[in-house]
Amino acid sequence: TEVARIRLSQPLKLPASLRYEDLGGDQQFLAKLTDQKPVLVNLWATWCPPCIAELGTFALFADAKQLEVVALCVDGLEGEVDRDALSRALRDSGYVGRSGLANEEIVETFERLILESVYRHRGLPVPTSVLIDKGGWLTVIYKGTVSPERIIADVEKLGLGPDVARRESIPFPGRWAAPQFVSNPVAVAEAYREGGYGEDARAHLEQFLSNNPVTPGSNLSAKRSMQLADVHYRLGELHSESDDVRAALAHFKAAEHFNPRSVRLKLRRILAVSEAGEHEDARREAEQVRAQRPADPNVLALCGDVALLAGDLAAAAQAFEATLKVDPKYIPVIDALARLRATAPDAEIRDGARALQLAEFLLQAPGASENPEFLATLAAAYAEHGEFEKALTKMAAARRAALAAGRQELAEAYSAALQQLEAERPLRDF
Repeated sequence: TEVARIRLSQPLKLPASLRYEDLGGDQQFLAKLTDQKPVLVNLWATWCPPCIAELGTFALFADAKQLEVVALCVDGLEGEVDRDALSRALRDSGYVGRSGLANEEIVETFERLILESVYRHRGLPVPTSVLIDKGGWLTVIYKGTVSPERIIADVEKLGLGPDVARRESIPFPGRWAAPQFVSNPVAVAEAYREGGYGEDARAHLEQFLSNNPVTPGSNLSAKRSMQLADVHYRLGELHSESDDVRAALAHFKAAEHFNPRSVRLKLRRILAVSEAGEHEDARREAEQVRAQRPADPNVLALCGDVALLAGDLAAAAQAFEATLKVDPKYIPVIDALARLRATAPDAEIRDGARALQLAEFLLQAPGASENPEFLATLAAAYAEHGEFEKALTKMAAARRAALAAGRQELAEAYSAALQQLEAERPLRDF
């Protein structure tokens, strides 16, 4: 049902910046209130009869020294709010505590923090109340109405340490398996990212680093160093996906620092240097690695990627061709080289026959027929080869695949490419 009490086994820290506007128009920080005592924040609406009834029961806490209650109305989330009507509703309910207006930041913060612990969380109903311990620790979530007796019982168990928190979070006794099953921060973050919660993935990894600081000069175990390298690497990829190239580069550097023997991390850090615009530095480092590992397809591919980012398309094509001589099935390079041979502005680099050969091979890979980028590459190859009807068909397929994958911006780009292909299609004799 929508009614639930969720006592967290590990309370979650609220941001110190969290605040609300009271009915007098002043901004109030929740952190200031939780400095003194636990706080119960109640989210309610004027159109919700259970909310009004529950507000009256909170009168029991009016003179309580062990708890502060703050009733925040959610009416204003969807437009203007009638403050006089809101004040009347509070007065008529019998509520006499602190009150104000809920804002998107408060609601979204509660939603995000609950999602960290409750995988199948489906959103906050009204009323919802959250019990925040001193110091700003979100400890108990009450979905739906809650009795004052239940709240009092939970307040009495606050601040008694992690063992009590864990015991209170379950409805039966048992042993906790945390020492036997330590969670992997990278795996958790990847689950967030795959679910479409990129910000939460990044926040989870950053929280891990914050909770596990490295003291300068300390001797880390090999296992700890590898874990920190993995966390920084994943953070680098997440920042790269959001085009924050400088933050990405900083994390890739940290990843290589913690695992300096990893060739994979070195290559990714060099690519990040180029992505940050430092092309000459990246090319120099890439060539140094190539001199040491001349037959490594990953190194050759890196040289091609760095040249491509620097705008040296001829050098990129040469490096990609060298990669495929070593590894003819290197899919990312096949895709990049096919696009380069099909779309390069320099006629000496373009080669429709080679582009089509590569693109048709690319589409033989498992799942390639549903990959919008691969389909678009084949469309470009057909166009350069002069087969405009096939180019139009494949670009339309690429647009459908992008839509099916929920990638709206990519689908719009392919719609524009379709129009351009139509304009470039040669007139046919009938």
